Amino acid sequence: MNSVVHLARSLPLALAGFLAASGYAQPLCDVLLRPAFTYTTSGTYVTFQDSSRTFGLEAEAMWNFGDGTSSVPEPYHIFDAPGTYTVCLSLTSGPDPSCSSTSCRELIVPLNDCGGSLQSVIGYQGAGTNTGTFYEMSVFPTEGTWLWEFGDGTFSTEAQPSHTWAMPGSHFVTLTRTFGDCASSSGRWVSVDGNASTCGPDLFADFGVVSDGETTVFMPSVVASGLDPALSIWSYGDGQYDTTMVGSHSYAMNGIYQTCLLVGAFDMANLDTCFSLVCRTHEVLPLTAVQELLLDDLSVWPNPSHGSITVEIPGLNAAMSLRLLDVLGRSVIERSLGSGEQKVEINGITAGEYLLEVRTDDARGTRRVVVLP
Repeated sequence: MNSVVHLARSLPLALAGFLAASGYAQPLCDVLLRPAFTYTTSGTYVTFQDSSRTFGLEAEAMWNFGDGTSSVPEPYHIFDAPGTYTVCLSLTSGPDPSCSSTSCRELIVPLNDCGGSLQSVIGYQGAGTNTGTFYEMSVFPTEGTWLWEFGDGTFSTEAQPSHTWAMPGSHFVTLTRTFGDCASSSGRWVSVDGNASTCGPDLFADFGVVSDGETTVFMPSVVASGLDPALSIWSYGDGQYDTTMVGSHSYAMNGIYQTCLLVGAFDMANLDTCFSLVCRTHEVLPLTAVQELLLDDLSVWPNPSHGSITVEIPGLNAAMSLRLLDVLGRSVIERSLGSGEQKVEINGITAGEYLLEVRTDDARGTRRVVVLP
């Protein structure tokens, strides 16, 4: 593993000046640099996997193993005894621009690894602005303990927690499962849609998405009051970045991507800076590859609904994928379904109007769905 995170692209020198002038440098650095890691144990021998991402910066990694020792990659460590240790991974860029960010998590060196019989697998669904709901996809065991860590210094011991981050974007969530003397840990990046601003109501950013099947154009909407927007960075969700105000990108592959826009602004009255961040998940698909299902083919009932809906396309013998989108185009539920009549739980969804989108390999259908209080 290389000690430099090579997900970055060159960004303008304006970013260095913006960071130097920023009274909000640390929250901005925590957006630009996203340290994350998983680990595997074999007795007291632990191997670490660096899963870090950046938002346009190159950074070097440093490990602190929580037992008084530290290391640069390639990371592995032999602990003196089983137990629980706080391991931290720090990313530092610099000197132009200079930024640093640290992520810590609890590491369990187990008495017994149980031969891999205990598996922790993370399931996720969007649940609102900057929010996600998590559950374990493993079937066995149902006992034991759960430790969820959300990458922002917070954790939960619930079996199915919900969490809201201060900022949208990619967040690395980990689950450590224990059962008797056994322990297993896993982690995954989740894409959390929403808006946030360190400027309060004085700076708000959003954008729309338009695609012709070859090029996707992102049209920004920035509202500033008493501030001078001075910096814009697009992250297109495929490792590519741009610094134009209106984003335009051609994706190499079809698929679902999360694009984020970061807008920085100067507060000349107070000689300060702040920023706004907005992230949206969208699908890239050639227009010629999508045929609209006939309106009579897609049935959804009951509608309006309280707690569940049933989706059916009569005569369909292929798998379906389902998304429920709110009025801002944010995905609040995503499911993979079999053919035939399928029941979908919508408990916990905020009352209001939604767009239900159902896809097969070569077709797409939509329905307006009303969720009652």
